[in-house]
Amino acid sequence: MEWFLFSLTSAFCIGGSDAVSKPLLRHHDALTIAWVRNIFIVLFLIPFVAAFGVYHVQPGFWPILLFIIPCDMVGIILYLRAIQLAPLSLTLPFLAFTPVFAVFTSWLFLGEKIRLPGLLGIFLITLGCYLLNVDKVKRGIAEPFYAIWREPGSRLMLFVAALFSFNAIIGKKVTLLSSPRTMVSIYPFLFMVALSIFYFSRRNFKERIARVRQKDIFIVAISGVLVAVSIMSHFKAISLIEAAYMLSIKRLSILFGVLWGFLFFREKHILNRLPATVLMLAGVIIISLY
Repeated sequence: MEWFLFSLTSAFCIGGSDAVSKPLLRHHDALTIAWVRNIFIVLFLIPFVAAFGVYHVQPGFWPILLFIIPCDMVGIILYLRAIQLAPLSLTLPFLAFTPVFAVFTSWLFLGEKIRLPGLLGIFLITLGCYLLNVDKVKRGIAEPFYAIWREPGSRLMLFVAALFSFNAIIGKKVTLLSSPRTMVSIYPFLFMVALSIFYFSRRNFKERIARVRQKDIFIVAISGVLVAVSIMSHFKAISLIEAAYMLSIKRLSILFGVLWGFLFFREKHILNRLPATVLMLAGVIIISLY
């Protein structure tokens, strides 16, 4: 059950990071917040890197790692583009399908097989995650699927979910060629370099950074620390269990984000999301038992 605790920690921290970052996104663009947050992620991880060091890596580690960095960058860019093109209620639900795609990608690239009880658990968690995000859709829970044909953003987010599952599988492969500690020591720093190159290539990046107020820095720092802990937990968890199981538990970050939003920002309609919560918890229990 060690993998379960690390996966749950990753989900809890990601949900918390999303919740505390939400007020900032009303005044700043998402890419600026992501770039500033990554500064604090790197700063937080420096002591751990000094303690962990870079351990021996197997042949093939560096080519795969250098391949996955731009893949993750593409995923983030397309994610931001998707939420620009369509309402959140028609895009975010599709992120819940990342574990579903991972069932196929993990089998194809890693040879991992998921048993029937595990498939049921993944299905319940995915369904619960989906229902959590459609409470504001006036035309019903099937509206996001209809929007696939009408909204480019919806189609793009479905592709993003598939890409994220692929990235997670390749990430597991490179983790198995090294160790979770090595990945924590290398990956966040290389990703920061790639993100900085992309960010500095955008127009008016100096003006965007200047608009980040001093009181915003503290919130971004908290978000960065939470993401850093999530990164450490992610690499450890995915090295211990089939990727689809780990991703299904990590997707509980959506639920934790809702709970954080209720506790700190008093967001309403939390009781309306109770059925979705029950489905997700049922899926978690099934996966943890089987």
